[in-house]
Amino acid sequence: MQLENVLERLGYSQSDNYKRAVEETPQTTHLFRGLKKTKQINGCYTFHASRDDQILPIRAAVYVAKADTENEARQIHKQLWNFNNAPFLIVVLPHQIRAYTGFEYSAQDKKKGEVRKPFEGLAEINDILKSFLADSIDFGKIWQDEAKYLDPSQRVDSRLLKNLEILETYLVENQKLQRSIAQALIGKYIYIKYLREREILSDQWLLESNINLDYVLGRNATVTELKKLVYKLEEKFQGNVFPLTFEDIPSDQSISIVASIFQGDEIQDANTDEVLIQLHLDFKAYDFSYIPIETLSAIYEQFLHAQGQGKKDGAIYTPEPVADYLLCEMNSVKPLELGMKILDPCCGSGIFLVLVYRKLIEKALENSVNGKLKPFDLKKILVNSICGYRK
Repeated sequence: MQLENVLERLGYSQSDNYKRAVEETPQTTHLFRGLKKTKQINGCYTFHASRDDQILPIRAAVYVAKADTENEARQIHKQLWNFNNAPFLIVVLPHQIRAYTGFEYSAQDKKKGEVRKPFEGLAEINDILKSFLADSIDFGKIWQDEAKYLDPSQRVDSRLLKNLEILETYLVENQKLQRSIAQALIGKYIYIKYLREREILSDQWLLESNINLDYVLGRNATVTELKKLVYKLEEKFQGNVFPLTFEDIPSDQSISIVASIFQGDEIQDANTDEVLIQLHLDFKAYDFSYIPIETLSAIYEQFLHAQGQGKKDGAIYTPEPVADYLLCEMNSVKPLELGMKILDPCCGSGIFLVLVYRKLIEKALENSVNGKLKPFDLKKILVNSICGYRK
């Protein structure tokens, strides 16, 4: 089955609202940012969130991808779910078409997230995918017909937040850790998983630093090896993210539990083989190389806020869509330019500044010779333009 024939049947190839990944522009960068590794993404059908796109940029409605096998289609679905910005996904295979919601995925249930049964004929598109036709998206019918598949509680940010709360409760009640230590330990592993899956913690760097990651991630994790990695990271990045007091962790067991959960390993009772905490399957679904950094920032801020710490200190959690809207409003009044200094006087985890920094990088990329920036250039933008204060 040819992808171009499917696009024509859907009415996408004839519409200016279908944006192809290979034709990325500054106006469509946000649609494909973070999806560079997913070569199978052909494009995205979009809708306008504000008149003439003067305030809010175009938004994603349906991503379209090509896959050779059912497992490959499922992998694309997993990546788009982690990307946290794809309401719907259509995957074209040689022998069939599959349709998913990008707001739900399960590592163990292969049918979870499917919005239609797979079908084989081009002629069936107009009936089976009626709500996904170009005209249906342009006139908003897709949201009316398919709203049942857009459950916010199943999005990657909501699911991860819920899992973090369950894990924290287990550490406090069963491992007798102080709540602040449990939160810091979880935050540290979010940080490590992000660095590892974004290939910032390379095999070469780990080897040169004499760190065996098997004793940091997984059931063999130890306090000693985690401490060694943390100190090396502080030295490498000249800062301490999610400060952790190792003296307050009584044994390797707490480290092993958190490390195993983040690795997607079962935690079993040594005597009964009973699974102690049912989180490993959910964590198998998470891919931190696709989860946007602003989502991680917002999740951790909300994680702290949900436990009352933020509220007690007078902090107000700002969801990423609200921060994005604020940035768009600001940009419509005073457009962001390279060299400007942006201040957030109550930055929390920095969600607004993360978005600003990303926009400035995109502007710098527009002026770059080969579409790339050197680490020095990235640091210069950060140091010269981003300023935040928190209590």
